[in-house]
Amino acid sequence: MSNTCSTCDAAVDQGDRYCRACGKDLQDTALPWHHRRPVVLALLFFLLGPLGLRMLWNSPAFSLRERVWFSIASVAELLIVATLMVKAYVGFLLGIAGLDQL
Repeated sequence: MSNTCSTCDAAVDQGDRYCRACGKDLQDTALPWHHRRPVVLALLFFLLGPLGLRMLWNSPAFSLRERVWFSIASVAELLIVATLMVKAYVGFLLGIAGLDQL
């Protein structure tokens, strides 16, 4: 049984890994954009924070060990940012009240 290459429309055999005409990988199983490693990590650490954990855990591009470590790193990042924001807010309130001069 013969199929055709999606790139050049040349005839390819059932067991071929590459197209003989253009060299395209016939078994290419590219991930959708929302499962690719750079996209998931950018959303996790720069845009969504811990809300991006679901994308991380649903993506087949990460091993279990990587999912656990990136989850821990995301929660740690959240705690660090929240702590810094609270410290800045308390400093701002003390500055308004004039208590920062003490």
